[in-house]
Amino acid sequence: MAEPERPTPVSWPVAAVVGMALALAASWWWTREEPAPAPREPVAAAEHPAPAPTPAAPERPAIPLAEPGAPLVVEPGGRIAIAHDALPGDGPLVVHLRLGEPSADDRPRPVRIAATDGRVQELQGALDADRGAALLELDPGWLTPGRYLVEVKTTERSHIPLRRYVLEVR
Repeated sequence: MAEPERPTPVSWPVAAVVGMALALAASWWWTREEPAPAPREPVAAAEHPAPAPTPAAPERPAIPLAEPGAPLVVEPGGRIAIAHDALPGDGPLVVHLRLGEPSADDRPRPVRIAATDGRVQELQGALDADRGAALLELDPGWLTPGRYLVEVKTTERSHIPLRRYVLEVR
């Protein structure tokens, strides 16, 4: 029985020359410069009118100031402002932070207040009768003009059981 014919092997020098030729062709292809585009003729302004100006983005509505002596009630995710001179001088500032849903138990809710200047205060917010709001008593001496982020830990079944509010002292 005769053995099948084997293809003749390519010699190493020939393979090296072919490989180098391919490498040179590829490098030339990637490094070649594209011809510069032909200059365009100027277009008269009448042919292409200027685009209309885009309207400015609407600003956030200003937070209305709370009435002096009125209870401060903040809805979930809401914002409220109070004038610094309207802060009570003889007792705490009581803020009603409405929860998204009634609390599952009647324990006070942990509250964290962070000022923009880096001060942080942690308190307990007592629940109202229907457990739908955390009542927060803030020391008016601690509140200076600025914004405060108020976070209440809730009993909601969610991946982040927090409600956030913004309090602004003007």
